Amino acid sequence: MRTIPLSPSSSAPPIAESAAERRGLDRKTVLIPAIAVCPDGIEYRCVLRDMSTTGARIGIPGRNRLPQRFKLVTGNRPSGFPMRLAWQRGDLAGLILEQDEAEPAPKAG
Repeated sequence: MRTIPLSPSSSAPPIAESAAERRGLDRKTVLIPAIAVCPDGIEYRCVLRDMSTTGARIGIPGRNRLPQRFKLVTGNRPSGFPMRLAWQRGDLAGLILEQDEAEPAPKAG
């Protein structure tokens, strides 16, 4: 077990911040069926698991490799949200909402 000194004059590396602190925004837990629509026309069924005004986390079978950019279609947004892939590990993927100047970001709450 590693001990981290609490003194500010310590030469120890800073404690890593949590993912929520890095994001700076709260995410809302949801379970919404969705479809990832890729630029080449391939569609993957997935589940929107949590979301914020700047991004989301989806559940998607790991065998389905997402491209860097795609649309995430939900029942209340058939035109889809433009998304950028932040990470994909196992059956989960982190997404960043690509803001369109003409459209406001979705509300997470």
